[in-house]
Amino acid sequence: MTNQNRCRENLKTILYGALAFLGCALVYLLLIATCVWQSHYGVQSETAIEWVQDVVLGATMVFFYLTAWKLPQERGGVLLMAGFMTVLFIREQDAYFDLIVHGAWVYAVAAFLVCLFYVVWKRGLDETLEGLAQFVRSRAFITMLAGLGMLLVYSRLYGSDKFMWRFFIEDQHWRYVAKRLSEESMELMAYALMMISACGYYIDRCRAGRR
Repeated sequence: MTNQNRCRENLKTILYGALAFLGCALVYLLLIATCVWQSHYGVQSETAIEWVQDVVLGATMVFFYLTAWKLPQERGGVLLMAGFMTVLFIREQDAYFDLIVHGAWVYAVAAFLVCLFYVVWKRGLDETLEGLAQFVRSRAFITMLAGLGMLLVYSRLYGSDKFMWRFFIEDQHWRYVAKRLSEESMELMAYALMMISACGYYIDRCRAGRR
């Protein structure tokens, strides 16, 4: 590789990093804008954060589905990852599903998983394993692992009343509200990491396909 080509590649890498940074900044600008908006209309801050979570998680789903569409030879594995994000998204909408019947989100998830597993099964085991293996080999997997660890482990322990908080505060106390806000903000950080992973993986695979 000549010095000119190497310089061009370095500039592309730096640009990619700058875009990733701007993507993170946009997530939190969206959060700030939502919180300012909710302060004028009386929406709870916790609800505003949850709205931004939905947007970020929805974007993560879209990136994985776009990747699955882009890579037919790996579609089965990528669809599993997209499906996992979809399940998380459905779970986040439990309050709306409860308007139908309490716990209705479980039935929605079950119906979705039946359809997903049928599609993946039709795609074949080789394609599924190829899609999963390619993602695990990528740099995006580390970011996704950090996001999932923060979401499914640390934020759950942090938010568990039985684990620690019942020893320090009572429900409806102002400290409990602060605890809920910090817990939701932590989940938003986890979702942001997962979105960065999905977006980065989509961009990397698109770049690799053009070479």
